[in-house]
Amino acid sequence: MNTRYDCVVSRLASTDVSTPPTPEGEAALALRVAHEREDFLRSIAFDVVDKQYRLYSWNDAKTQALIMTDSVLFAAVGFLYKEALNDSLATILLGVGTVCLGLSLMTCLVHVIPRITSGRSGEGPNTRSLRGIHLFSCWEDYRDAFMKTTPTSILTDSIRQVYGMADNNVRSARIIKRGVGLTLCGVIAIVAALFASAASARGYHPLGVWQVGPGAVPIDAPVDAGPRNVVPSASPP
Repeated sequence: MNTRYDCVVSRLASTDVSTPPTPEGEAALALRVAHEREDFLRSIAFDVVDKQYRLYSWNDAKTQALIMTDSVLFAAVGFLYKEALNDSLATILLGVGTVCLGLSLMTCLVHVIPRITSGRSGEGPNTRSLRGIHLFSCWEDYRDAFMKTTPTSILTDSIRQVYGMADNNVRSARIIKRGVGLTLCGVIAIVAALFASAASARGYHPLGVWQVGPGAVPIDAPVDAGPRNVVPSASPP
């Protein structure tokens, strides 16, 4: 692609624009310049389409990484759930973190839905896009439409596809940014719940005790403050 682009640029740069001696020479020169410019624009359009598809794949990889991160954090919530029940603040923070992670995961799953509307804009079906090809009822109709394409129409379809893919990439960036923000809020809430659970284990409960299991003892309590296993003495014969 880059070699073809360089060749087109070099041909345009080497075009002699001096006035020819005859009108036929002027027409031939104008036609040559038009063809060179069309080749140049088509090469640029193909290159931009390829970059847009690479950017969409990059966004998809970011979304997959965010989904994996949310899954790992959900596992951490499961480990902290039992400890958080001993303190109201830890329970509230862990609940907030779980909600944020759930919203982030749902946001990422929306991005997983395939987008096939990159070339939908325009009067007729785009013969280069999946959406445009699907609009034809049979392959013979698509063949007839494809055989009627010209260099100008291919360039137009490529530009339409560039515009559609750019719209998809902007949408993906918004989804990823929203998901990352929710995940960060969830991480902060989970870490805060972890510290609240550690404080509650030392007997510090800023918002009171939500639920204390039977036999729960702070880690700094005296040794004899905990429940003792009393062995019943044997009855005399």
